[in-house]
This record gives sequence, C-alpha cells and structure tokens, in this order.
Amino acid sequence: MKKIGKRILSLVLVLAVMLTMTLIPSLAASNGSKLSQSTVRDIRKMGVDGFARFIAWFTTNAPQNIPPELSEILEQTPVETFSDNAFDKETFTLTSFDGTHLKCYWYKTPNGCKWDGKNHVVIIAHGFQVDHMGVVMFLPMFLDAGYDVILFDQRQAGASDRVKCTMGVNESRDVGELAKWVRKEYGQNVVLGLKGHSMGAATVCQYAPNDPDLAFLIEDCGYTSMKNLAKYLQKSYFPFVPFKPFYRLANQYAAVGKVSYDDANALNAIRKLDPEVPALFIHGGNDTFIPTFMVNDFYRAKRGIKEKWICPGAGHDQSWLFGIAKYRSVVYEFLSHNGLMKR
Repeated sequence: MKKIGKRILSLVLVLAVMLTMTLIPSLAASNGSKLSQSTVRDIRKMGVDGFARFIAWFTTNAPQNIPPELSEILEQTPVETFSDNAFDKETFTLTSFDGTHLKCYWYKTPNGCKWDGKNHVVIIAHGFQVDHMGVVMFLPMFLDAGYDVILFDQRQAGASDRVKCTMGVNESRDVGELAKWVRKEYGQNVVLGLKGHSMGAATVCQYAPNDPDLAFLIEDCGYTSMKNLAKYLQKSYFPFVPFKPFYRLANQYAAVGKVSYDDANALNAIRKLDPEVPALFIHGGNDTFIPTFMVNDFYRAKRGIKEKWICPGAGHDQSWLFGIAKYRSVVYEFLSHNGLMKR
C-alpha cells in the first residue's frame, strides 16, 4: 500500500507541476505586475525540474507496477497455469553481470529443437510495464516452428530483482548473459535468434551487434533511442514543456551509475549490426506511443539482409492482436527466406 500511495502522490505532484506551468503565465498576464517575469521564469524552471524528476523516476523505478510478491501469486492464474500445462516448461534464475537475479522461463518444443544438425532457440524480451506474460502469446509460433523459447522477467519486472531500469542498456547486457546460458546449455553452434517488443525490442537491438554468432533479429515496435522518443512524446503530449532543459535534467536524474538516457540508442546499434544477420522490423501502422516512423528509421539503418512489415491500423504492440495468423505468416516467411525454418 505504501508503494501505491507513493505513486499516487507522484502523479498528483506531476499534475500540479503541469497545471502550474500552463496556468501561471496566464495568471501573471491577467494580474498585471503582481508576478514579475523573473518569478514566472523561476516557477517554470521549477515545473520543468519537477516534470523531469517524475519522468526519470517513472522510467527507472516503475517499469513494472506489480510487486514481486503479487507476481509470484499471479503465476498461478489460469493464463499462467495454461502455459504450464500446455507446454514443456521449466523455470530457473539467472544471475546477471551485476548480480541481478532474473527469473527465466524455458519452453521446449515437443519434437525437439535439433534439426539440420543444430539446436534452435529464440529469446523473447518483453516491454515496459509488463513481465514475461506480455509475450507468452508468441510461444506457439516458435514452438511449432521447432524452436525452444526462453522468456524472462526483465530487471524491475515480474519475479526478477527490483533494480533500476535503464531502458534497454543494462537490460541488453542481461540478454548477453542469457545468450551465454543458452550456448552453454545447447552448444556453441546453436542457432540463436532474438525477438523483442517495445522496450524489449530496444533491448535486443542494443545487444545484437555484440553477438558475432547471432542467427536473426525480430524487432517489434521499439524506439530508436530514448532521446528520440522523449522528443516525440514531448512534442505530441507535453508541448508546454521546453524540450532541451527537460531532457537535460531527465537524462541527469535517470542516470543509473554511468548509464543515462543518452546510452539507450538502439538505432546506433542497428547501424553496427552485421549485414549478414537477417533482421525483421515490425510496427503498428497507428502507433501513437512509439511512433510508426521509427520502424522506417530502423529499416534504413540496417545494412544487408532485412525485411519490414507495418500492420495497418494497429496501435502500440498490437500488430499480433490485429491478426495473429498474418503475424505468424510474416515471421515464418522471414525465417524461411533465410533458411531458418524447419523443413
């Protein structure tokens, strides 16, 4: 209850800041010289600072609004127990590079993932404000294709440790540790692919160029960089907040050790990705949270083998929802084009 109370208080405070920033200038104008211009500037600075602090707190401390204890209980819900009963599933805890404990979920395809002489595995990363259940709907797609699947709760989410989120930076290193685990378990010649959604897409993109043996990458509705996303959201939803001072402060307040928003740059990572690694970029055609144009930026940045699908009418992370059969066919065609489908 204390955590909920703090979040409600934070929301009230940010609403107060927003009202202050919008109303004070007009009040000053209507009251003549009662409020000096310097006072108005000071109030606006305080408003920008307060807003930056809230956004920084939200992105680093609140990517998953379900307490760990409740997350453990929710593992007994019908959806979770269905996945337990429907698939061959094991759970394990991975200790990441900085000691963070990540809850992982290991699903095995019924007929075995070894074909064409190699094991086939895909790691799927979920997005912001959810845990691994946010991507569980993709299990049948890959299990049916002969891939074992690894899901995991990102740091600050689900049953993993509640350490500060870095919007894909430290999280990409977590994916690297999970890739090491996969290769230890399945062998160094395993065919390993990555798939990510929203923040999870930014996460796997940032790891991808660091893996010389990566088989494929599927990016769905990710942001190109935190700075680009912040600029878009400010322009679209908070135009009364001046971007430069807001971003400078938020970047500072959101720092986790030496990591800041500036380091969360998936677009630069895609530019560095080996041209021989096939990449599929997916986005909803009506995404107003992480804008659709970002998928085009990713596609242009990727050298070599690449495909793109924009789902007409779909909002944020809804491309699968608008037609799981079409989504599956797009993914299967991509895998088939690159010799990654079981024959």
